[in-house]
Amino acid sequence: YFGIPNQDQTCTMVMGMWELLDYVLFPLLSLNETLAIFLVACIVTTLVNLCYKLLMDQEEVRKLKQKQRELQLKLKEAQAKQAVEELNKYFDEALQVNARLMRLMRKPMIVSLIPAIVFLPWLNLHFAALRIESPLGTIPFGWIGWYILVSIPLVFLTKKLLGVEI
Repeated sequence: YFGIPNQDQTCTMVMGMWELLDYVLFPLLSLNETLAIFLVACIVTTLVNLCYKLLMDQEEVRKLKQKQRELQLKLKEAQAKQAVEELNKYFDEALQVNARLMRLMRKPMIVSLIPAIVFLPWLNLHFAALRIESPLGTIPFGWIGWYILVSIPLVFLTKKLLGVEI
């Protein structure tokens, strides 16, 4: 049978995925909730940054970023001189460089959605009712607020450790 799965089959496949994640990540479920969410955030940010590292030409990104910095300086100089033709020329070049960067980022961006699609619903399944207490009080968004708070610095840290250029 190669048809489109019906609702019962889809539900069974999704439940199977959660059971598989529970089996793989069961040690996290026995930890303190805030630590478990922190560790999942570490896993997800590392996977996302690995996607960018492996699926993007890092040298090309470095060159394009350098070109962007040079064009910004030239744009400032042309703006100070009020040279409209130079401004247009450098602005067009900057747009081309940005378009190239966006093309390089497309594939890793799409692939990096997979860890989010897999892990975030799993976190919600296990920690939906969780209220995080911090020294500043209760985090208003529960597990997702804690996840966001720890993910932001982790993204920068893992980028630095893995040498990812974005």
